[in-house]
Amino acid sequence: MTIKEMIEGLKIPCLIEIRDFDNNMICQTGTDRKGIIPYLNYNVVSWFVRSNTGCAFCVMIDDREE
Repeated sequence: MTIKEMIEGLKIPCLIEIRDFDNNMICQTGTDRKGIIPYLNYNVVSWFVRSNTGCAFCVMIDDREE
């Protein structure tokens, strides 16, 4: 599943934290913000709730070069 596919089902915009395959933070952005555009087609490796940091959820993407 890609980030785009994941957020298409959201009823309201929310804050998302994007992390790389090694669990390093890339950015925090809103699902309705331009900051998410470069990451929409990345595959989601895993995701989890991060409400204690102000983010609705966190996704880890597969950003490794093939």
